[in-house]
Amino acid sequence: MPSPGGPRGLRRPRRAGVALVLYAAFTAVCTWPWLADPAHLAPPYADLLGHVWGLAWVAHQAVRDPLHLYDANMYWPQSLSLAYTESLLPQSVVAAPVFAAGGGALLAHNLVLLLTFPLAGVFAYLLAWDFTRSRLASFLAGLAFAFTALRFQHVVHVGVLSFQWLPLVLWLWRRAVLKRSLGVLAAFAAALAVQALSSGYYAVLLALLMLAAAPFFVGRAARRGSLRGLVLACVAAGLVVAALAWPYAVLAKRHGLGRGRDTFLHWSATPAGYLSPGEYVGLPHQEALRAAARGAWPLFPGTAVLLLAPLGIGRSRGARLALTLTVVGAVLSFGPELRLGSVTVPMPLEWLRRFPPGSLLRDPARLGVLAHLGLALLTAFGLRRVSRWRGGAAIAAGLVALQAVEAYPVGLGNRVRVVKPPPAVTAWLAAAPRGPVLELPWDHDHRGGGLYLYWSTAHWQPLVNGHGTFAPAENFRLAVLVARFPTGRTSRILRHEGIRYVVVHAAEVTAERRAALVEANAALPPGVALVAQSGSDFVYEIDASGPSEPRPAEVVAAPGEDEGL
Repeated sequence: MPSPGGPRGLRRPRRAGVALVLYAAFTAVCTWPWLADPAHLAPPYADLLGHVWGLAWVAHQAVRDPLHLYDANMYWPQSLSLAYTESLLPQSVVAAPVFAAGGGALLAHNLVLLLTFPLAGVFAYLLAWDFTRSRLASFLAGLAFAFTALRFQHVVHVGVLSFQWLPLVLWLWRRAVLKRSLGVLAAFAAALAVQALSSGYYAVLLALLMLAAAPFFVGRAARRGSLRGLVLACVAAGLVVAALAWPYAVLAKRHGLGRGRDTFLHWSATPAGYLSPGEYVGLPHQEALRAAARGAWPLFPGTAVLLLAPLGIGRSRGARLALTLTVVGAVLSFGPELRLGSVTVPMPLEWLRRFPPGSLLRDPARLGVLAHLGLALLTAFGLRRVSRWRGGAAIAAGLVALQAVEAYPVGLGNRVRVVKPPPAVTAWLAAAPRGPVLELPWDHDHRGGGLYLYWSTAHWQPLVNGHGTFAPAENFRLAVLVARFPTGRTSRILRHEGIRYVVVHAAEVTAERRAALVEANAALPPGVALVAQSGSDFVYEIDASGPSEPRPAEVVAAPGEDEGL
């Protein structure tokens, strides 16, 4: 007689809603006081503010001119400028109800970012439940996957945190194999597309996950007659991703990116990294592990995971899949080579980096997410085994508690504070005739780039400034050349470039520069007018009919992206 949940292996997951609520509550505890006032609080790092702008831009442009969605208001006059950073299209869809209800950009971003934690937990729970049929084991798997050192190290990067769809892909893939259903296939295709579009890193990682998991699904799908539908679902998802991500290919060609191993690597993982709990630690053994790891990029999955995962290794299909994901993810995270003492071992990523988009991966450590998913599943199998021991229930409960205590990021809440709102001059810009804006200072430390983008959500004027994965050198070079504006020469260069407004934030420059600025305001160059002032913020308008001169051709390096917190 069929089970109430359908074919064998597809029984309904139990208590997933309870697990989701618990994960959401733990998210609030870990990130407090962020949720106390998400409309005004955040760790105000440049990357986070840039992502706030990104979500707001998509919401703003999608209802006005969706065909030019990628022609964002940053890095003027570059076309397709949204592709200089993550487009965050799926995250923008999640944020849409917040914007529709009148919520601000920071509120929408914060809710989307914090939602990644419970969603990652509950989707890992669903996957683990399908394999273990143990609520406690499944709960631990979700806890281990959603609350890791890697996630808290990247807590200002909503794109990096958006890997919650990976376990959902596997869960739906398994269900589509076991039961031919158009609804499941459509959900599987949607999950593929959403994960790939959430982050360029995870588009690559998703493809690698599919390759690693294929031996566990393809043969079975062929025997059950569901392979054709799965292939069509993958093709449909691929077409959607290609259609929405084509600007990145255009930009890569424009700047000569992706033609081999030409991307500077920031962080590759090391074996020691999987013992490094990162900076948000409070327990003595965590401090000892951090000291022993000696600055390795934190990928510590938790003591309970390290104890239970070996016990979860077995011959079942699910256990073998989990072990495969763990090994593949760890190997990829080590980057193009692994140094073991005086020995250097080539890694598969070296081959992957020969071809786009693998050549654009700068932080291989992020690929360790796949290892975390595999370890979470192995941990579920291990806890199920422990629960069957005499006294195993108490041991299992203790291990779940240990995982939660270790996961709590001590000190993270101290980074959360009120984000500086758009200054009064943005209201003037919102009412002013449209014209390109340059905000100063913008320097080698890309000071202000993310903040200026966030402030631009109050006026949406085209902005020379920006903040992304990389910056067009000509934009940054212009800001450096005219850093001493307003002088006659700098005004002529800006006029030649077509800049209409210059905003100078005098509080952000040196005392000497502020004094020079005040002196210059008394006798501005011809064709330059001080049109607005609020406190130490000055807005100048440049008359397009005045004298101009081209900028010199010297090259200035462009700033990169803030990494980590």
